[in-house]
Amino acid sequence: MRKRFESFDSLGTLLLPYIAAVLATVIFIFDTITPFGMAVAVLYVIVIFMGANFSDRRGLLLIAIGCAFLTFLAFTISHGIDYQSSSFARCLVSLAAIAIATILALKNKSAELALRRSEAYLAEAQRLSQTGSFSWNVDTGDVLWSDETYRIFALDRTVAPTLSVVIDRTHPDDRGEVRELLRRAEADRGNWQIEHRLLLPDGSIKFVYVVAHGADAPDGQFEFVGAIMDETTAKRAELDLSQARANLAHVNRVTTLGEMSASIAHEVAQPIGAIVTNAGAGMRWLAAQPPQLDETKKVLERILKDGNRANEVIIRIRAMSRKMPTKRDPVSINELIQEVVALVRSEAEREHVALQVNLAHALPLIECDRVQVQQVILNLIVNSIEAMSNQQDSQRRLEVSSRLDGAGNIVVVVADSGPGFEPGQLDRIFDAFYTTKPQGLGMGLAICRSIIEAHDGRLWAEPGKDGGATFQLSLPVDAEEETRSDSP
Repeated sequence: MRKRFESFDSLGTLLLPYIAAVLATVIFIFDTITPFGMAVAVLYVIVIFMGANFSDRRGLLLIAIGCAFLTFLAFTISHGIDYQSSSFARCLVSLAAIAIATILALKNKSAELALRRSEAYLAEAQRLSQTGSFSWNVDTGDVLWSDETYRIFALDRTVAPTLSVVIDRTHPDDRGEVRELLRRAEADRGNWQIEHRLLLPDGSIKFVYVVAHGADAPDGQFEFVGAIMDETTAKRAELDLSQARANLAHVNRVTTLGEMSASIAHEVAQPIGAIVTNAGAGMRWLAAQPPQLDETKKVLERILKDGNRANEVIIRIRAMSRKMPTKRDPVSINELIQEVVALVRSEAEREHVALQVNLAHALPLIECDRVQVQQVILNLIVNSIEAMSNQQDSQRRLEVSSRLDGAGNIVVVVADSGPGFEPGQLDRIFDAFYTTKPQGLGMGLAICRSIIEAHDGRLWAEPGKDGGATFQLSLPVDAEEETRSDSP
């Protein structure tokens, strides 16, 4: 039906100049040959207003001049040059009407051009910013869209915009949320906003952000006026950046573990060596006459314990080196610290570093990616151990602690007794590619800060009270989890 109306409108626009010409001819004939004592030429005003619909300003002026000429020509043919008659007065009235109509039509034309220019600017701005506009009359259910909104929904202009169309284009996983929001908006009639996805016929997905403001229309009905923004490009860039950051973090994590290979080998070798020793002892106890079963049982228990210890070391190493997608769960920060300390303790002993762990009791849980936060703590501890490599053995001290600050955030502190920071170094240590290590890439601390900020936390460094360096990271508490006590 809409296509039929649009075709009628197009046909009428094409025929309008011919209709105006026929009307002007009819008026001229009547004005010339009829003896009516009235200003028939005033009807040229209709021709002028019709001309305003299909011609520009110059064309409109030519039409007005033509109407004025026909008016004067009809008077001359009918009355000659009798300028004292009432007919000439009617001629002047007609010319005045034509002039006034022309002025009004030109003003209306200027306003129409300004409006079209404004609409064109708005349409171009919406296209460039990928932001469409819409209105929703709550009382009647009528919905209006801008051209950009049609483009965002990938719909032809012939499709009438309705709430059903919006729901049909919404991703199936988001339809329930959108329906509930529209229901609340219709009932509460308050401002609203939502971020959701669209599923297009070609299978592609768009991310959109919608915001709307409610107000009473001039006719007393209530309507929402809003904007819909296509965030697909930004979302994809954000996902690509997140993936690139995850890939870089994975490389850094594997590199760090590679640097700790000697420590890892030592950590695994200890329980394996104990297993071999205890297995030999068990063989001897069984070979005794009579077999010493009680002693053999004790040896088997020690073998089982050492086997489990070796397995735990391998599990921790695999978890740190595995490339896995980000997954946040409520975890205990003290458990994370203890697992990392267990992994690096032998490295600290080999470097003659006195490692002290002070963990606060009854800390609430945090919601984080377990492996990523462990990577940060691991990097900070390994950096501190390396920084003290030139210190005297008796001065190599490293303390790892946890606490709850005044703002209710969990704080982890890694403080060493190393050389500390050189002037100006403190402002640059978190910059990408800045390093003080001869073979360093300068990405470790930059990645650490990126990970913590992605968890809505903060990572910073400051000089130690008695020299050395102190690194602190702060993470928000998981508000949805109940507080529980942690064993340090």
